[in-house]
Amino acid sequence: MEVLVVVLAALATLILPLALLLASGAVFGASGVTELVAAGRRRASAEPATDKRSPASLVARWAWWFLAVSGMMALSTLVFLVALNTFAFDWFVRRALTAAESENGIAAEFNRADGNLFVGKLRLRDAKFVREGHPVSDFDLAVDDVQLNADVWKILFGQIEFEDVAIDGVRGTFTRNGKRDPSQPRRRFTIARLTVDNVSLEVADQSRPPHEVSVPLAIESLQISDFRSTWAAFDMLFRSISRGLIDGQPFTIVNRPTDDGDSQETQWVARDVPVHLLSGYFAGPLSWLVDGQLDVDVTTRWRSDESDPELEMHCYLVAHGFAANVPDQLPILQKVAKPALTVLNQSSTRLPIEFDVTMQKDAFRGQLSPLAAGLAEALAQASGSAFTALFPNAGEKIGDTVDRIRSRIRERRQARDERRLAGKTEESKVAEGERDPSGDGD
Repeated sequence: MEVLVVVLAALATLILPLALLLASGAVFGASGVTELVAAGRRRASAEPATDKRSPASLVARWAWWFLAVSGMMALSTLVFLVALNTFAFDWFVRRALTAAESENGIAAEFNRADGNLFVGKLRLRDAKFVREGHPVSDFDLAVDDVQLNADVWKILFGQIEFEDVAIDGVRGTFTRNGKRDPSQPRRRFTIARLTVDNVSLEVADQSRPPHEVSVPLAIESLQISDFRSTWAAFDMLFRSISRGLIDGQPFTIVNRPTDDGDSQETQWVARDVPVHLLSGYFAGPLSWLVDGQLDVDVTTRWRSDESDPELEMHCYLVAHGFAANVPDQLPILQKVAKPALTVLNQSSTRLPIEFDVTMQKDAFRGQLSPLAAGLAEALAQASGSAFTALFPNAGEKIGDTVDRIRSRIRERRQARDERRLAGKTEESKVAEGERDPSGDGD
């Protein structure tokens, strides 16, 4: 989307001089017309003619000269834009994308570009977008068809608004490398209607070592009304209607008004999601699930009214065919958690986990990723509590063990600090003795 915004910004740069010339010519020309009307009235009333060197006459002449010059420049600019739009549209789009590459790091190319600069229509066919070595994300995408329709006049005044954007046939790879710096500026835009169809990507996440994920993702269809860049993650998760496949398994997102019409209800449904894709994003006992599948059914109620900032999420997860194991970095818990692990692995045919989560909508403001909004942490905390509730005895033992480990660590750190302080005191005494060998200080 950043690439398309660049093209429209270049368009606005071309049209803006035309608008300024026409506006200034109209203002100065109006003063000349006013002076001519006044002169006509004076002649009609048989008043003496105005001296040609009078200020009023000079203003009239200069105004008409300015109107003539600005009109010629405006006409020349208009002819240039018409010629550009008719005969060199493809060339202009390529130049705009090439100029933007140094700024956003996105190399873009396409087979054909169609559209109309004056009404803000653009269509790219057989396009390719590549970004490498970026600290946040890299991608290599081939797109069959991109169509957009923007409000050019709002762009002239700094508001980037698309009436509709349609993307069809996307293939390639997307890799998340790290978190975006929130202090970096980002273009803001809105899309009245966004539709995306036939997407097939290999998505990788390398931002949370040592846990790295690579999974095929397919989006059969996605629709969002009033998509906002400032609320990108929220709109994708809670205001979209979409369906697709994760690792070949189906998922759907449905958004609809509640029966009472007072709020919205969003439902995420996914079946047979591989556990290893999600366990790395969870903390606590739920991260012990190292193999198997997870059925997900999450229903969220929320209001668009800013006075109600909460998202009320009811989550129902079912793990099945799984294996559980304490992570390698927590070997001290192996013995304590052994009873729970035994029960888990024996009941691996089906393990239901049900819990509620409340999140603040504002956590998604300005975020492109649900991870950056803290969604994984909120789900991990609530699901971990529900998970350990299934095995209260093991959970208490694990908690006690963790507390003892933390207490020992604090004691060792305190003893280490005391030894360092004693060592520094002894060194200072030795140094004083070397400066005063007699020991009497005289």
